This record gives sequence, C-alpha cells and structure tokens, in this order.
Amino acid sequence: LMIRLGRSHFDPLSTDRTTKSLSFVQTKEDPNRIGYYIVQFDGPIRPAWKEALVQSGVEILDYVPDFAFSVRMKSSQVQAVQALAHVRWVGSFQAEYRLSNGALEQLYIQGGKTESNTVLLKVILFAGADIDATQAAIQAVGGSIEEINESGRKITLQVAIPASAIDDLSAIEDIKWIEKAPQW
Repeated sequence: LMIRLGRSHFDPLSTDRTTKSLSFVQTKEDPNRIGYYIVQFDGPIRPAWKEALVQSGVEILDYVPDFAFSVRMKSSQVQAVQALAHVRWVGSFQAEYRLSNGALEQLYIQGGKTESNTVLLKVILFAGADIDATQAAIQAVGGSIEEINESGRKITLQVAIPASAIDDLSAIEDIKWIEKAPQW
C-alpha cells in the first residue's frame, strides 16, 4: 500500500522510510503538542475504523490515497492510534509532502537559492489552522501575504517569498500544500 501526496509517493513500511517517518515517536516532545499526521489503514476504510479514530480524540482532516487520512492530534495520542485495529501506519506530516513540483520548479527557474528572486505561491492551510500564527511564521521566513481567501473550511493564501525560503515555508506546520500561484 502506498501513500500518495502530490509528488510524494511511498510505501511507509519500506525500510528506508520507516526510520524517518516514525522518528517523532522516539523524541521527547511535549505530549500535549498538537500536530499533523497521516494515519493509514490496512485496506478500504470502514465507518467503524473512522469512528475509532474520532473516539480516540483525533480530528480527521482529509482523505489521502491509499486508505489514509491526514489528521490533527496530540503527540501523546500517536501510540494509542497506532495500536487501533486495522491501522497500518502512523507518521508525521513531513515538510516534503507539502511541496508541489510547480513550487520546486520556482526555486530552479528563479536561479537557485539566491535572496533576490521572489516567487508567488499559492499556499493552502489545513482546516482549522491558526491563520495569525501561520502569517507570522510566513513573515518570519521572509514571506509576505498578498491575498487571503476563505471558503468554508478551506483557507488559501497567496504568498510572495524569496525562492531561497521555499524549503523554510514548507516547514510551517499549518501549511497543507504549496504550489505555484496561477498567472491569469
């Protein structure tokens, strides 16, 4: 079974991915820290499996192929969720999962990691994200918010940022997806 997120397609149980993806379990982080994770099941997701996640205090955000969800939960909940029936894998939502090929191309089209090249990106936040904290984090890495669009649970930002800071942008936790801003 694979996880398919934009340009990141991988089997989370393959040897080379497991160590990196599960490293958060072995760290001594604040057990009350809320973060973003992927929970993958061992087959087509049944309603009872979803309900078990919700009963565990997990907030389900989006479906992720194959048989997974992006979720928000406390780091202290990870091991309990991993122990649920039919859960195949639990891993943190890595920065690399957030970057589209179009966003990465901007880094190279603009001449590499130089401070003077500014790019315009479309940034999608997870539902329920702290917009103010995310804006502050974007500004802290050298970006500026050009536009904010809110539609139901979906929050989309248009961000101008030095090409050299694209990797830093992808490390901002409330960001779900980054792509090249459309040019009309």
